[in-house]
Amino acid sequence: METFTINVQKRTPAAKSEIRKMKGQGFVPGILYDAHQNVPLSIQESDVKYILEKHGENVFLTVNYNGSAVTARIQEIQRHPVSKDITHIDLMPVQSSSYMH
Repeated sequence: METFTINVQKRTPAAKSEIRKMKGQGFVPGILYDAHQNVPLSIQESDVKYILEKHGENVFLTVNYNGSAVTARIQEIQRHPVSKDITHIDLMPVQSSSYMH
């Protein structure tokens, strides 16, 4: 199975208006789960769409954040019921470790 690299930004939990603004700038909210902490993220929508269109959801992702890298897989993708636009992405680390403090 191939591994793809995506660059993400840590975000703070925000109100719906902030999420809409972020999506208007081409980002999708997501979360990276871990046994010790859950890290809210902003992910470039075009990167995610490219990976999904070419390779599907069953891929490994190297998630880069401020010099830290975590290998993860897509746990769930939430989509708008009518437009089918991506509204949220859940990522699960392949091996749980401490990261992104």
